[in-house]
Amino acid sequence: IMVTQFYDLINRKSKNYIAMIGVLLLVAAGFFEVLRYNVSKYIIGRDVTYKFSILFVAGLLFVWSLLIDYARNAIATLKDSARLELIEKMAYTDSLTQIYNRMAAERRYKSLDNERQPYCIIEFDMNGLKRINDIYGHDEGDEYIRNFADALSCIFSTMGMVCRTGGDEFTIIIDNEDYLLPVTIRNSLSSLKTMIRRLNDRHEDWNLSAAYGYCFYNEEGINSVSDAFKKADERMYEMKKEMKKEMKKESKTAKKAKKKK
Repeated sequence: IMVTQFYDLINRKSKNYIAMIGVLLLVAAGFFEVLRYNVSKYIIGRDVTYKFSILFVAGLLFVWSLLIDYARNAIATLKDSARLELIEKMAYTDSLTQIYNRMAAERRYKSLDNERQPYCIIEFDMNGLKRINDIYGHDEGDEYIRNFADALSCIFSTMGMVCRTGGDEFTIIIDNEDYLLPVTIRNSLSSLKTMIRRLNDRHEDWNLSAAYGYCFYNEEGINSVSDAFKKADERMYEMKKEMKKEMKKESKTAKKAKKKK
């Protein structure tokens, strides 16, 4: 036991080195006590009576070494658990906005399909990000994205997952059955528009807006989350086309007004 424990201790084959030291002390003390007993009884020839036992002290030290290593292992396990939790959070969190990322959204899609759980998918595509980046720089563009992400979180975080799935693309996965009503979705989108108007009042150069489309799990032809995502995406791009037409009309009207002046 002493040889194997000493070998493992030197080569660091175990993290419980304090307990290994305790075992070494216990075995060494046991060997010493047996040797002392035999020397006293058979070589010196006197009665074996000890007021002090090294084996007893070694036994106490061994117990303490076990307790210390148990505490160390418990702390290390907690640290590893916290580290793994942090790594998982980082893996599924968008670094710019601190909301969920595409990986988190895709993982949720799979679980929704497996669990056959009711849901609604809302797709968003921001307008004007390229203009902000080109005119004011990418730092302002990042702020543009963060503010929109904060607005989405404020409105939809209690209803489900808010995810950034691309540069200016966002997905809301509503899986809370209390909010799975068309009127609730429409009211939430209306609240989002109000919040965006307030953002634009504070940042006059932004003119922040976003196209969106949504789809419920029980609509005709929807057999999976992938189907719902595609339908929401189609509706979002239809809205985006309409918004572009409106923007062109507004631009032409503004140019005409300038010419008249």
